[in-house]
Order: sequence, then structure tokens, then C-alpha cells
Amino acid sequence: MPDSYLNRLIDSPFEPFVYFVDPARRVYWMFLVSAVLLGVFVYRLSNQSGGLIAYLWPRRVWLHRSAVVDYQLLFAKSVVSALLFAPVLLTSSLVAAVVVALLHTAAPREAWGAPWWAIAWPFSFCAFVAEDLCRYIVHRAMHRFPALWELHKVHHSAEVLTPFTLYRIHPIESFLNASASALAVGVVTGCFFYLYAGKLVGLQILGVDAAGFLFGFLGANLRHTHVWLSYGPRIERWLISPAQHQCHHSLSERHQNKNYGSVLALWDRWGKSLYIPDGKEELTFGLRSGERNHEQGLLSALFRPIGAAGRAVFRRGSVS
Repeated sequence: MPDSYLNRLIDSPFEPFVYFVDPARRVYWMFLVSAVLLGVFVYRLSNQSGGLIAYLWPRRVWLHRSAVVDYQLLFAKSVVSALLFAPVLLTSSLVAAVVVALLHTAAPREAWGAPWWAIAWPFSFCAFVAEDLCRYIVHRAMHRFPALWELHKVHHSAEVLTPFTLYRIHPIESFLNASASALAVGVVTGCFFYLYAGKLVGLQILGVDAAGFLFGFLGANLRHTHVWLSYGPRIERWLISPAQHQCHHSLSERHQNKNYGSVLALWDRWGKSLYIPDGKEELTFGLRSGERNHEQGLLSALFRPIGAAGRAVFRRGSVS
């Protein structure tokens, strides 16, 4: 057993604690602080009844049995992913290396010369758009194909939303998401490395992708909360707001199969799945009783969707 794999496995139960100090993670402390400040802004603007603390951290949400499963999955998924998927996880660097090799084989060429900013801006933009489009495609596929939907139900079974609901994802779905993102970013990276060779550089903040950092800093954590933050209809034609993603989790018929996008609303607009709320809406989250394939418990959420997905493979039809 390679030492790197063994070390990863040993560290996996403690890995989620590192998320709070890792700018590449959604729950980085600075992103959580910015979400709280935006929550305070929404609280003041909407004249909410009750105190600020009760509004931002209601016990009925943060101590709900569904939220407890979020916390449990955060740690369990880290261990399962390290145990089963770490050795076979596709990485963007591997994809990029393959793309560069194929391009050089097909058309050998000298690298272009350009100032860093003329490389960084186009590369960062293309990588961001490619990954965002890939996330939209994979997310829509999770709702479209029965076997994938059975796995994705773990995420949609959340009856309350907290920032940790982001990690309420079945380990198999996490593996698919990570692999798809690595493929998208890797292809773009490979193409730019082929063009500019060792001069490739991207826009970064605190050592991470600038677009991802800004996404986290500007309230991404509110997407999985009860705090209604809408950008307004004009902006929501272009960017997915926290309120729009909350609608995606809604049980209401008008919200079904809407707002698959992560950041850009273009994909949903082109795919006829964009929903723009007229104003604040009262939402109920979770799955209908007939849709549930697991109970609100850790072991049930880990194992029962696998069986449901296996059975779905042999059934015809799809989620519309």
C-alpha cells in the first residue's frame, strides 16, 4: 500500500476541520463571515421579527435531524472517498498532460510568447466557463437519468438547508462531480499549456482560483440556508442567486427541475430551466414521500441509494 494513500486514509477523518482554513473550500472562515454579514444585511433590509441570532441560527434548522445528517456525511464522505476513490480520482493535471501530449503529437509547434496578464485573463475565464458549464451538465444529468437521480436524492432529501448541506452528497456523486470538473479544467489547461508552455498562469486570490474565491466571498454559502438573498430579475438572468438555488431545492411544482446552474444562469436560460422568482417565496425543502429512497440517517443515506440506483439501471424511463 503506497504511503501517500495510507496517509490520506489516516488523515481523512480530520480533513473536514481543515476546510475552515482552506480558501479552496466553500466553508472557509472568510466565506462564512461574509455570509453572516450578508445575512445581517438581509435581516435589516427585510424587517424580520425576532432577534438577529434567532434569525441566522434558528435551532429548528441547525439542530434538525436532517442537518445532523449533513454533519455526519461531511466526515463519513471524507473517509469513504479516501478509502475507495482517492487512488482512481481523475485530476486536472493528468488530463492536461494527456491533452498536451495529444496536441503536440498531432501538431508540434513552438510556444507563443505573451505578457502574464494576456495569458492569465483568458485562461482563468475559459477555465471558469468550462467548469461552470460542466457542473450544469452533470447536475442536469443527475436529475434526468434514474440511476443518477437515486444518488442525487441524498442531496435533495435535506429538509432544512445549512452551508454544510453542500457536502450532503453521496460519495459516488462526489466522485463523478470531481472527475467531471477535473476533465473540464484539465482540457482547458492542456490547451493553454500547449499554446504558452511554461508561461501558463491564472488569476488567483490567496493561492486559489480568483473566480471561485469571489463566488465564495459574495455569499455562496447562503445558497444552502433559509436566508433569502435575491439579486433581482435582471441580474438573475445572468447569475444564479442564493434564492434561485433555494428554489431548486423546493418541493413546489413550479420549482421542479429548475436552476441547475452553479454560477452562470446562461445554461439554464438556454436549457429552458431558468426560474426567476418575482419576490420572496415561502419554500418547503426535501423529497415527496414517494420519492424517498433512504431515511434521515447516515448509514441509510450511504447504502440504500446504491441499491436504488442499481435497480434503476434495469428500469426504463427517466426523471423529466
